[in-house]
Amino acid sequence: MNVTRQRWLTVALVLACGVSSPAADPPGDSPRGDDEASKVDEWAAALTSVEMDERRDAAYSLARIGQDALPAIDALIKGLGDRDDQVWMQSAMAVARIGPEAEPAIEALVQSLGDDDQQRRYRSGWVLSKIGSAAVPALVDAAKDDSTRRRIAALDAMGWMDGDADRLLEHLNDAVRDDDPDVRRQAAASLSRLGPAAADSLGAALGSEDAAVRGIAAEGLAKTKQHAAPYRERLIELLHDPDSAVRAAAVVAVSVASQPDDQLIEWIIDAVVDRDVQVRSGGVIALRNLGDAADRAVDRLIEFLQSDDSQHRDAAAFALGTLGPRGAKAIGPLIASLKQDNESKDDSDTGADQPSPIDDALRRIGAASVPALLDAASDADHSRSRLAKALAQIGPVATEPLIKALRTETGGSKTIAAQAIGKMRTVPASAVGPLAACLDDADPRLRASAAAALGRYPQLDDHVVSQLRTLCQDQQPEVRAAAVSAVANVDDAPSRVTKQMLEALDDDAAEVRRNAIGGLARMETASGDVIDALILGLDDSDARVRREAALAIEAVGEAARRSAPRLMQLVGDEDSSVRSAAASALATTAAPSEDLIVVLGDGLADAEDAVVLASLRSVTTLAGRAVSLSDQVITLTDHDRADLRAAAYACLAKIETDRQKSVPLLIQGLADPDWAVRRDAGESLGELGADAKSAVPALFRLLPVPEDTNFAKTALRAINTAGPEAVPVLLAGIESNDRRQQYYSLYMLGKVRPRATEAIPILERLLKETDSRGMKRAYEKAIDEIRGRD
Repeated sequence: MNVTRQRWLTVALVLACGVSSPAADPPGDSPRGDDEASKVDEWAAALTSVEMDERRDAAYSLARIGQDALPAIDALIKGLGDRDDQVWMQSAMAVARIGPEAEPAIEALVQSLGDDDQQRRYRSGWVLSKIGSAAVPALVDAAKDDSTRRRIAALDAMGWMDGDADRLLEHLNDAVRDDDPDVRRQAAASLSRLGPAAADSLGAALGSEDAAVRGIAAEGLAKTKQHAAPYRERLIELLHDPDSAVRAAAVVAVSVASQPDDQLIEWIIDAVVDRDVQVRSGGVIALRNLGDAADRAVDRLIEFLQSDDSQHRDAAAFALGTLGPRGAKAIGPLIASLKQDNESKDDSDTGADQPSPIDDALRRIGAASVPALLDAASDADHSRSRLAKALAQIGPVATEPLIKALRTETGGSKTIAAQAIGKMRTVPASAVGPLAACLDDADPRLRASAAAALGRYPQLDDHVVSQLRTLCQDQQPEVRAAAVSAVANVDDAPSRVTKQMLEALDDDAAEVRRNAIGGLARMETASGDVIDALILGLDDSDARVRREAALAIEAVGEAARRSAPRLMQLVGDEDSSVRSAAASALATTAAPSEDLIVVLGDGLADAEDAVVLASLRSVTTLAGRAVSLSDQVITLTDHDRADLRAAAYACLAKIETDRQKSVPLLIQGLADPDWAVRRDAGESLGELGADAKSAVPALFRLLPVPEDTNFAKTALRAINTAGPEAVPVLLAGIESNDRRQQYYSLYMLGKVRPRATEAIPILERLLKETDSRGMKRAYEKAIDEIRGRD
């Protein structure tokens, strides 16, 4: 077993969010009424039924009645040996809710500490901790077992038994020094959960040679609050530990072990701006631990906002944001740092719609940020778009001051206010009137911003819509562009919108034509005039207009089939975004032809990944008619990008008519490190049906993998047969504890038939051993099918 460090070093999540102990009793009713208690004997008897559903219902019922289930303890102990996960889980839950009086179940639970299933091991330890003191001797023995798996599970259980901490500390302290790193780390984690009672043990563990143990110990001391104080000096040394996870835990622990003086604040600031994200998270948690004293860190954080290092600026901004309104002193410097941000980021950047740490800090500080952001509009060095974005992300608390700015401010501040309202998640109804008043303003930027914002409001009155239509003829192109887009969104008269958009397609400004194309694309039905206009857009001198036209034509589909010749030409356009849009549009508009296959083959060889991906998806729609492109597609299954590999496997399954060629390659895709690629390869194999039967062993091995289970099951059902090469895997699956593997093994062995005769002795043995009528029938059916007796 490999117990990863990440399991234990979760300081940021645990301490920041206050995650409750996983040992908490899972939710559920525990009624203890006389009527249900009187049924205990009936449920106990049902728990030994050969019918799985009866056992499940009985175990669930006993789990619900808490201590009243004690008379059924013998039956529940049998339930702890059940192979069905639900029966086992509910039996364990019932035992846990009985509590200390469930002592007779200790032996069975200790046995489960060595189970193959991690959940059973974990739950067994948790149930033992609920039984309490009586389980201590058995856990101590299990912690010395030869099986590492059982030792770790026993040590894990000890961590939930804070009432017996004095009896367990000696054994946990020994285990922290064990030669096995997984054992050491589990012991440290259990000490960490025991809290103040284990403070001395955790303090000693700070000196461990194992970095993971040091980190866990520091994390545990942090949770003991004042009990960490005696170990302050050692924790301070760990602030310089070579391991980043240790430093992260140490800074949090130091923050609770120290008085909030200048030195502590300096240590925390150093952590906040550390290069390692885990240390930065620890620094932010430590900062929050200071409470009101965190105000003293604001000045130092402001200094880092002025750094030339964007990572320092972002880290300082994030930390200031966690202080909320208490960080108001930093509003000016935060806004000033937006200038530096603008040098490396702009609205064309990928992820530009996502808030930056600076935007987020201003949002958390709240309404106090609004006046300063509006004032910043007068500074030409500021990006108005960035200021508006920051204002919009402050949210509803910014609405009133922004509307006030529309009514009272002048110049840039008024424009920024309109832009910010337009960028809000929803345009508030109270802003419609003030925005409409701005449509007549002398400033074209304000008119454009107001029009764009109004275009996002769903129910404008006729007067405002008329104003927007008038602005479609404005002298300034940015105003016309915003108005055209707004009219397309809010005018509820399709014929009028169509006329307005078609007129706008003749505009001299590319941005107006582009928005007109977008407006036409949003129409529910495309008339012949609209399609003709979109096709003309494919010849526009502006690449962005050509791209929008291609995307719009793709949405129209077959009705725009006459666009296909021009789209095929555009797959060779000088602009990659046009090439990508054109290749994608061909999937819905072009009839299969040799010319189309040649063009898409060129797209598969394009230097831009987006063009290749779009071409792959269009090739896929051609199915076997594109088999000549098979070798090109196969090459793409080794591409660096996972989405391209996934698309290549899906395409290959559709176009390659030789299954002996495609199936082995698709099986290869099942071993891809990326889940989406494995899924697409698996789904493609399922679509091939019985032709993909050689994939059964590989698909079968994916059944126990949680993220792969669903597509593997679906593919196996679709293939619905298996060859002799699957027999060894299926034989192993018969005796698996995983019910899915048992089911599919039996099912598939029946499909292999005479070639699976070696399975018959195993099936006959299992038939004799099982008490379940359902399983007996399944074994008998598989035997009959293998023998050819349908």
